[in-house]
Amino acid sequence: MSSPPTVTFGTTATAALSNIVTMLSKPSAFRTSGGFPVENNTLPGAFIFPINKIGNSITPSGNLGTWTGDQEDNQVVFFVDFETDADVFEIKLRNNIGLSNRNYRFIIDGQYYDKIGTDTSGNGSGVNFVKFDFSAQTPARKHRVIRVEGSAGNAHMFYHVAVGPTSSVAHPGSDALDLMALFGGDSMTEAGGVTNFSHYNMWCWRALRRLGIARGYSLAIGSTGYVANSGGARRKFVDQINHDWNRPQLAGADLIVVANGYNDKAGTSSNVATLANVKANALSSWQSIRRLFPDSLIVILGVFAGRSGPDADSIACENGLKAQFDAWSDDFALWIPVSTDVAPWMFGTGYTGATNNSGNSDVVIASDGTHPGDYGHEYIGARFAAAFRQALSKLPG
Repeated sequence: MSSPPTVTFGTTATAALSNIVTMLSKPSAFRTSGGFPVENNTLPGAFIFPINKIGNSITPSGNLGTWTGDQEDNQVVFFVDFETDADVFEIKLRNNIGLSNRNYRFIIDGQYYDKIGTDTSGNGSGVNFVKFDFSAQTPARKHRVIRVEGSAGNAHMFYHVAVGPTSSVAHPGSDALDLMALFGGDSMTEAGGVTNFSHYNMWCWRALRRLGIARGYSLAIGSTGYVANSGGARRKFVDQINHDWNRPQLAGADLIVVANGYNDKAGTSSNVATLANVKANALSSWQSIRRLFPDSLIVILGVFAGRSGPDADSIACENGLKAQFDAWSDDFALWIPVSTDVAPWMFGTGYTGATNNSGNSDVVIASDGTHPGDYGHEYIGARFAAAFRQALSKLPG
């Protein structure tokens, strides 16, 4: 922001801000996305935001423990939006004690207060009160739309917003462009590779910002795919859909994006049966999505290559999925190539820290050698947004 407010944070509330609007008592005052607001079983008034379910109905491995009553529940990121006319307001948040470099970010009327974010963990307490003071600005008091971006796995929680007795907190409003998007996929879409648990920087959220879509949910689960199921510890994609995607909060999604295949591609260029199995499971997945979301636009991405080249398996898997997509012949679905694009989204065999000048994988792939890094997520988000606009313009009717 060119003219930011004064921002302070501490462990005690500002007494003068006596009009307190909580997620518990007035949930309709907030627009949430990224995850579904659920009160923490062990911290009254603290809301967590689970989205995907990690497990296999036998062994749960979500990151929220018993806080929601379902140990498969997993929080990745959340966004809380509200409108206020206050010249001073305060947001009550929570960090798990001792977790540094896990920052909240705040957007005020579309502008970031600070893109790096605010690390509140230094307070020595889990509870944090972040106060925004516009009293030195002209005008100090006006309607502003605020977004809180929370990440850090299970470290971030939201309580309430407090304003003075003559101010209000309200829902920021909806209009015809208040769209909702869902994403399915693997760790490439779950936030693999981003630094400091800054999961709001993952490619799907960057793409939605570019597209102007306010609400999104990523149900992506790492180590899975159309066939891959993490050795049985997690559900493959069609089972994720049938188990988890029929929740009422997801009903009526406008856009559904599927980015799978990276964990399925091994052997698809040399084994006909392997490729056929991927294609069959992909078709079942897409059909299940269509049954649950009869009116949604479905976008199927090709296969992320990582730092493979793209290799023969990436290309064979993507070509096989494209053939299956064409045979599916859904009249409200789009295909977007990735590894077979005329300009492949990822190419080369290097990665950050082990560069070899063979392609953009030198800068797109993180130092773990597998996932997109921070720049990689920005790059993929930009490529997706541009490709989606181009594909949408060619949609019949």
